Amino acid sequence: AVCVHADPALFPLSATFAWAGDIAVPVVHTGYAAPPAKRCRSVAAVREALGAAAGQELIVASAGGGKVGWEVLAATLAACREHPRLSKAAVRVFSGPFCDEGAFAGLVAAAGKLPDARVARFTDGFADILAAADLSVSLAGYNTVMGILAAGCRGLVAPFDQNREQRLRAVRLAELGLLGVLEPADLAPAALAGRLVAAL
Repeated sequence: AVCVHADPALFPLSATFAWAGDIAVPVVHTGYAAPPAKRCRSVAAVREALGAAAGQELIVASAGGGKVGWEVLAATLAACREHPRLSKAAVRVFSGPFCDEGAFAGLVAAAGKLPDARVARFTDGFADILAAADLSVSLAGYNTVMGILAAGCRGLVAPFDQNREQRLRAVRLAELGLLGVLEPADLAPAALAGRLVAAL
């Protein structure tokens, strides 16, 4: 048998593999994998560790490994300066360990223009952070999207269009009402601020 790491209820193997019909052996869909639903830390403990005050909204922005996607993080920080509600939020940005040094420095500078924004390259326990967040803004990478779904977190994702499967998966999940998809035009500060407020 061929094991396919996917869910045919979202889209069939043929959507991403043109020769699916030529597979002569049985195809078994394993479903998607995500971190365990069991949390290592309570929401209150995670929020305290992140420095989010009681009642303060927590927005988490991330870019996976960080080789791409810093523009989404920069756009999120810029959008948070556009709206009074967003500027009061605790904004925690995780660039990924491979984020370019110049881009990382730019994110740190942009975070400094908000009352409560912080930038780090990496964090342990990201599943717990998603569970504590009011909103996640990220690339549409597999691990992040599965983490958003497992955590039950509101999410806005920007597909990296050189990865066709990211867009297919994100659009299908958006059709099911499970997250929102960000297009390049949505990354303009005023437009993204509107999307963030609506998602919250």
